[in-house]
Amino acid sequence: SILMNYNNSNWYLMQYSITPTIVGVKDGMPQAKIEKEGFAKESSYENIINWFSSFENRFKIPIYRMYFECIKMKKFAKLTDFISLNYISTCVQFAVSPKAVHTLKQYEINFELYDCQIYYRNSIINDYKVLYLPFLDLDNFDIENSVFYTGSFITKDKQYLKIKNKEDYLSVKYAKKVEKLKLGKIFDENTDMFNSIFGGIIVSKRLKDAILKIGITGIEFNLPDKPMIE
Repeated sequence: SILMNYNNSNWYLMQYSITPTIVGVKDGMPQAKIEKEGFAKESSYENIINWFSSFENRFKIPIYRMYFECIKMKKFAKLTDFISLNYISTCVQFAVSPKAVHTLKQYEINFELYDCQIYYRNSIINDYKVLYLPFLDLDNFDIENSVFYTGSFITKDKQYLKIKNKEDYLSVKYAKKVEKLKLGKIFDENTDMFNSIFGGIIVSKRLKDAILKIGITGIEFNLPDKPMIE
């Protein structure tokens, strides 16, 4: 997971809310599930899954229109502006309300929206969209000056990794963690939200403040213990 240092707090980690009074679910798991059985054609579901099975695709927005035909809310789940979805890919973690869509469109974000049907209690909701956030291309990070490690301090096997560039990063096959993530020269400073291979959706302070002010529900912003985005 991304570690950050929020002394200047320009960036926040956005995660789905696990507060039962807000999301209704008590087990800390997502509120809804993309349900294969609810797709008229099994192939429509398989096409979505197959798209994400390619590592390269996670950095791109699909050219075809995905349609999430059946998203079933869990029994006690409440309807929030951001509805957390079961894991099929870190690129699609949420279905979002019209209010959330309206807000996101006013900020600098590379995203796509896909139609979906949400089965909620005894009704079908058609005005939410599935939010697709591709990974930000690795060229946007100064990998040589970022700090990566493997293992952990707790298990006494923490080792820093010498990683000079994205090829190095991609060639290391075992679990890598980030202690410091440095944004590169070509990173667009106006960006308000990005998804990264380093773990997590990162949001600018101004977008976080707007979301909290407007009262958009279903997500929370965390300041992980460490490390930092610079």
